[in-house]
Amino acid sequence: MGLLVLFGFARCPVAQWLHVPCPGCGMTRSVEALAHFDLAGVLRYNPLGPVHVALSAWIIARSMYVLARDGNLGALAHKNEATHMMYAFFALQVIQLVLWGLRWFGLFGGPCPV
Repeated sequence: MGLLVLFGFARCPVAQWLHVPCPGCGMTRSVEALAHFDLAGVLRYNPLGPVHVALSAWIIARSMYVLARDGNLGALAHKNEATHMMYAFFALQVIQLVLWGLRWFGLFGGPCPV
């Protein structure tokens, strides 16, 4: 998917069809700006982009570790770890929606450019 975005073959369907930013708009550009140490770009595009990447990396790394150690992901369910991961991800999505709404009112730099 990243290569499709890099070469301009993939766009957000909401932005493409409705010409308005979706709640996750700017996520890829935000992470790209972070990779270039452009903190103003991170805040302009989507300040939660790096948080999404960090949370996703933690979920993937922890799942791969448990899978390599035990041969299955059952230990995640046994310790309620998967539940905590899902709650963290759900909370981040709710925060993302709140941020999206606030940006429509001009806060946090206004809506992400599409």
